[in-house]
Amino acid sequence: MVDTLEAVLPPNSTALERSLAEVMDTRAPLSPQIPRLGTIGTTEFPADWLPWLVIHYGLDRIAPYVGDLLRTLIEGRPWQRVRGTPSATEDFVLDWLGFVGLDVPDGYGGSGPIEEERVGDVKWWLYQIALAEAPDGLNNVVRLIGADDLSRNAGTVLGRIYGGYDIRPMRLDMMRLDGALLDDWSGVYLDGIKPKLSFGGMHGEEVDFGVHVFGGGIGQTSGTARFEEGFVLDRSALDGEALEPSVVAIQASLSGETINLADDVLMPWPNAPWPNVTYSDFEPFTIYGGYNGASSN
Repeated sequence: MVDTLEAVLPPNSTALERSLAEVMDTRAPLSPQIPRLGTIGTTEFPADWLPWLVIHYGLDRIAPYVGDLLRTLIEGRPWQRVRGTPSATEDFVLDWLGFVGLDVPDGYGGSGPIEEERVGDVKWWLYQIALAEAPDGLNNVVRLIGADDLSRNAGTVLGRIYGGYDIRPMRLDMMRLDGALLDDWSGVYLDGIKPKLSFGGMHGEEVDFGVHVFGGGIGQTSGTARFEEGFVLDRSALDGEALEPSVVAIQASLSGETINLADDVLMPWPNAPWPNVTYSDFEPFTIYGGYNGASSN
């Protein structure tokens, strides 16, 4: 094996030719590093190589969403292999951005956060992303849209992202009138953001009415509070006013033996003896907000 270029020069080479061959011979200083080249980018990731390796593997567009160049190299190449399928977003993008997806049955025995339209639907190319809860800030939603755009199939369109609030459009063959919207999916369109967003959180809790069994007498009641602006087909009149106030106050204190609540909401007390207890045993409470219901036996 020839170690230097000078060794292959003819015997009649001049001193200048031998000097030039020695200067231009790069094998000697680089030869110890040549075996290492096979490991860089596969098992070895030098810090000063990371930006160039990311570009080399075509991961430079997804790298800002991952936020870490080393993680981009390690997880980016498996992401490339499933790019164009729901797995790219479900198994990689949501985790990179810190989202928790909601498992939604896909109708074919599987489930996942990517909810695609069914075969035969009019808008078969649309899909939705289901999150377990509303995201923390709109900036994270914008990042999710950008990363998903690099992951989706080119023939599909992200139509909606939802988390915590999901009302479906009415379908005559499967939806109750009071459990669906008549026109479209729940959500709103914001300026500069293409898919519809539908996020919400639960406020409130179950209410204990504090009514118990005393000496054979049984007390039972329940209450419901809804916003007046919401038209509910099973409880509203087309030509009448709202049946219930927006804020319902339920009080059981020193005012008397009845609970002050709209007659359409309150179930009458059973015909049973009043418990032999003082009014101080009852505590007042109030229900605020959209829809709430409670009962106690």
